[in-house]
Parts: sequence; structure tokens; C-alpha cells
Amino acid sequence: MSSKSAGAKPTDRYNIIYIVFIILGTASTLPVHIFYTASSYYKAKLKGTRYEHVIENYLMLAYSLPTLFMGVINLMLLRSFDVRKRLAFSVIMLIIFFTVTAILAKLDTTKWKMTFFILSLTIISLNSVFGSTIYQGSLFGLASIFPKEYAQALITGQALAGVFTAIVNILSLIASHSASHSGVAYFICGIILLLVSLIIQLLLKKNAFARYYMELNLEYDTYQRKKLLSHEDEFSETDEEHERVPNEDSRIYRIKHIINKTWPVVLAYFFCHTITFCVFPSISSRAVSVYHQSHSKLTGPLFIPVACFVVFAVADVVGRLISRWILMPSQNQGLSLLFMSISRISLIPLFLYCNVKPRQHLPVKIYSDIAYIILILLLGISHGYVGTLCAMYAPKRVQARFSESAGALAYFALIAGVATGTAISFGLIAII
Repeated sequence: MSSKSAGAKPTDRYNIIYIVFIILGTASTLPVHIFYTASSYYKAKLKGTRYEHVIENYLMLAYSLPTLFMGVINLMLLRSFDVRKRLAFSVIMLIIFFTVTAILAKLDTTKWKMTFFILSLTIISLNSVFGSTIYQGSLFGLASIFPKEYAQALITGQALAGVFTAIVNILSLIASHSASHSGVAYFICGIILLLVSLIIQLLLKKNAFARYYMELNLEYDTYQRKKLLSHEDEFSETDEEHERVPNEDSRIYRIKHIINKTWPVVLAYFFCHTITFCVFPSISSRAVSVYHQSHSKLTGPLFIPVACFVVFAVADVVGRLISRWILMPSQNQGLSLLFMSISRISLIPLFLYCNVKPRQHLPVKIYSDIAYIILILLLGISHGYVGTLCAMYAPKRVQARFSESAGALAYFALIAGVATGTAISFGLIAII
């Protein structure tokens, strides 16, 4: 066994690295949360066009489709490029694209709404290709080499991003007198948090606890050591963690081995996000309060930001926090977790019968704000709980040296689920 693994493990003093992963998790999903919670801004910019009421679908499609391609690329990059360089590159790209988006929000686009629509989708797609996908995929892989509670910290941070963006969106709507001003304030907040996350991750290697796990388990580092040292020198033959896997230096065989070990959990992760994004935010954000004629802000312009986005974000956080104490099904009950994930499909028809506007075919059967909010709560809590279990379990079902790849594979399942759910949402809207 190497000296690194033989020595005493350093501790995470004051839970600093745990907190760091919460912050990095928040920054990693900030772009997608900002884009879909800023629906009121985009609707105002596109008022009078045929895209006004379906903008959420196009935003999510522009974001999610490129991630499928980049998710595969990220899996291929694990042993070729240092994860720390991938993280730094992707955050810098995110900051650049957010800056361009903030400038675009400031401009008067009344006379070129179609051009604004195309530019917005292009920026979101580039944001996804060069920033978000590499960033999130790399973070999932990085968190996977630490004990499983750090993966839980990462995805809790991702849920907190939803709370953060929803609250900032509400404050910007209240404080600003126009969609442009609220959009600028909104995107600038995102830029500030991304800058903070860039500084934090550059300082990550200074921490002894983080450095221990990165040097021991990062695939890029271990692969580089393996090229310099013989397998016998690097690992003990009796170390069960390093049992031989046929053709493990081949990317295809390595990924195939990981899929064989993790497929129920990875598939559960895919269905978890597919079902959620079938209705959120494309259908859930189209709901209208039954009291909208009272002309109250809370049942009018603030109804969706509060009842939909804030409630979902808080419920998502609660679901992820529950997974810190309750782990049911267990790590080895992958099929049970898969069944739990698929069972959430029962929520989809319930949302279709809510007071969602505009609609042409289905009648409104659930004419109640309280029932709508309860459905949002169930969707958010189940999404957070099932998704967190999947993200924690997938890397722990393989040997430690494959955990980074397993984490990246789990992220690919996530983005594939988002893309699939977004595509299905177009059909569901047509049914309504």
C-alpha cells in the first residue's frame, strides 16, 4: 500500500471542506436556476411573440441538449485533464457568459425581440457547453472521491442555489420598476457568487484534508502516478480496493465496468430528473392563482416566483437534508431506489389538471392554490431525497479508483434526464 494510504487520515477541521462543497454546489447549478427562474424577465422581453408562454421550455432545451454531448466528453477527460484545471476554466467561461447576459438585459430589445430570443438561446447553449456541464460534471467527480457525506453537501448546495435564485428574483422584481433592471440585478448577483466560488476552489489544494483525498483518489493523479510507478510499487496485491479489472486502462471497458456496478442507481437518477422536468418549470410556472383577480401582488406577479420557485427550492433542500439521516432504500438496494424514482410519475397527471393557463383541451380539476402548493412540495421533497441518494450511492458501488468516473456517469444521467424531461414537456403542454 502506498504511503499516502498508510498514513493517518487528516480530519476536516470545523467542517470547512463540507461547507466549501455546499458553496461550490450552489455555484454549479446557479446558471440553470437563474435562467429558468428569470422567466418573468424573458416573458417581458418577448411580450407579444409566440414564444412568450413557452419560453421556459426553450430555455431548458437550449441548456440541456448540449449537455448530453459535453457530458460524454467530460467522461473522456477524466484521465487526460486535471479536474482542478477543468473547474477553473469552466467557472471563468460562466462568468464571461453571465456578463454578456447582464449587458443584454440592460439593452432595449423592443425592436429586435426575435434577435434577442436567438441570442439568449445561443448564450445559454454556449454557457451549457463550455461552462455548466464541465463544471458540474467535474464537481460531481471531485465530490465522489471524498466520503459520501461530501456528495450530499454538494447536492444540498445545488438545491440552495434554487432558494438563492428564487429569493433574489423576488427581491429584484419588488425593488425594480422594469424587467430590464430586475434582470441586470439578478445576473450580477450570479456573477458575484461565481467569482467567490472561483477563489474558493483555487484555495482548495491548500487544505490538508482536501489534498489528501485528491492526491489519493483523483483519476488524473493516480493515472499519472501509474505511468511513473509499477502497479506493484503503487498498490499492495492484497489491497481489495485495487482488485484487477480486465482492460481497465481502456475508457470503454472502464465505463462498462462502472455501468454494470451502478446501473440501477444511475437509471433511478435519470428517471428522477426526467419526471421532475416534465412538469417543472414548463408546466408548474404556468399556473395562475385562483385569487388572481384580487390584484394582490402575492396572487399576481409574485405567485409563481413564490408558490412555484421558492416552495420547490425549499422543498428540494428539505428532501436533500432528510437524506443525511434517513437512507432508505440502502446503498445495496438499487432496484428499490429505481422503483421509488419511477413511482413519482404519478405526479405528472395531477399537475396537468391544475389551474394552468393557457389551456385548450383538458379541463381544470384541481382548482386550488393550496393543492397546487402541496403538489410542488411533494415534487420538490421527492426530487431532493431520491436524487441525493442516487448521487451518494453511485460512486460507492465501485472501487475507490473508479469513484470519480462513477460520479461523472451519475451526472450524465442527470443531464440526460433533464433533456428528456424537457423534450416530453413540449408534448404535455400540447395535451393541456
